[in-house]
Amino acid sequence: MSEMDMDDDDQADDDDQGVDTGFGDVVAELVAQIRRVVELEAEAIRLRVALGRLRAVAATAVREWSRRGDERVSASTLVALQRALSASGEEEQ
Repeated sequence: MSEMDMDDDDQADDDDQGVDTGFGDVVAELVAQIRRVVELEAEAIRLRVALGRLRAVAATAVREWSRRGDERVSASTLVALQRALSASGEEEQ
């Protein structure tokens, strides 16, 4: 075996015995990013649920105001609310 081959073997041994390649740091960062994505997805679900509840309350109010002909709410306001409700429902689909 030549001296050059022996040097290559020594380098390979060094690589296998704890020389930090940074791979662990990359994996740790990847795991942290995945956890953050999972947290954001959970928050998005909570916000969609809250939006759905808000939309249901607003739709009920619009129907009730329309049915009673409530003088406190103008026809233009009811139309604007109905349009907003329709638009917000289309965005989720």
